[in-house]
Amino acid sequence: PVERAGDEFIAHGEEAAYKIGRLIDPVAVEVRTIRLNGRLGSIQKWRTDLKDRFDFAGLDLSDLTTLDIEQIQREHVVDWLISNHDGHAKQFLRGRDGEVYGIDKGQAFKFLGKDSLSIDYHPNRACGEQEPYYNMVFRAAKAGKVQFDPAVTLRHIQEVEKISDDAYLAMLRPYAEGRFGGDQAGLKHFYDQALARKHNLRRDF
Repeated sequence: PVERAGDEFIAHGEEAAYKIGRLIDPVAVEVRTIRLNGRLGSIQKWRTDLKDRFDFAGLDLSDLTTLDIEQIQREHVVDWLISNHDGHAKQFLRGRDGEVYGIDKGQAFKFLGKDSLSIDYHPNRACGEQEPYYNMVFRAAKAGKVQFDPAVTLRHIQEVEKISDDAYLAMLRPYAEGRFGGDQAGLKHFYDQALARKHNLRRDF
């Protein structure tokens, strides 16, 4: 997508989300910023190796495989880290080889500091969007309908913890500077919040 003038920082957010995700999942779908006709946007690598049912929309939760759930847990860690709460059932691609790819993270950091790691948190309800798929999966787990291993979540948290603060902020910088411009107080507050989210990831989960 090519962003509206003033919203171009969103494209940098999508690229930052990919760069962060790639450190946890080396086969994350590549996303890059691109300038087209003077406007900045993002471009995503095309996948042709998808299942006929290429996302989770309409799929019975009882049909999720252990591998599906483990990869959903991975994406949950990434999306909480970057405060992306738009991960509904259509925001995942399902490869024929069993890989699950989280896509469209354009809402990265939109709700940072106002969000909640809860199976009921759904900030996009107001605009008629589906709730985050994680809410559905973990409500089903709470009801005993699906099983998941918390150690899998911990393993992905540990991968995030390996990323240095300097490297993490470097990945966020194009987004942050595009969003806050010359607002140095706003920029510092964002960096502080982003690092706090990273540092508290294990405690939060």
